[in-house]
Amino acid sequence: MSERTPRERAAARRYLWELMIPTVLFVVLIVVVPIMIAPPEGSPPAIVIALLPLIPAVWMLIAVVRFTRTFDEYMRGFALRACAVGFAAAMITAVAVGIIEGAVGPLPNVVWAVFVVGMSAWGVTLAVSSTRDAR
Repeated sequence: MSERTPRERAAARRYLWELMIPTVLFVVLIVVVPIMIAPPEGSPPAIVIALLPLIPAVWMLIAVVRFTRTFDEYMRGFALRACAVGFAAAMITAVAVGIIEGAVGPLPNVVWAVFVVGMSAWGVTLAVSSTRDAR
């Protein structure tokens, strides 16, 4: 395995900052803001507060796209494989959640499982395939 170039290290540092800031903002908007500001359910302010986390989510998407544009052909293979596994895991989870909800009725916040499983599968696949190839 070759050492990362200064350009790759700079891109990774920039990505870390570009992803860390909106991630913290996302968590604050998901967890803290609804506790501090609790408008009546279904009201326009409640809808606005519920949609606010989409702003840092789009910011995170832009950070990921910018970072993946710095990949060389070798790293693109790892990223594609990880995305494919993450997508498949998220879809299987979505189907499983749908089947379970069809059998037992609506489950609160279970939709987050789709996100968590998909992102976890993506991260684990990327780490494992990168580590395996480094040997």
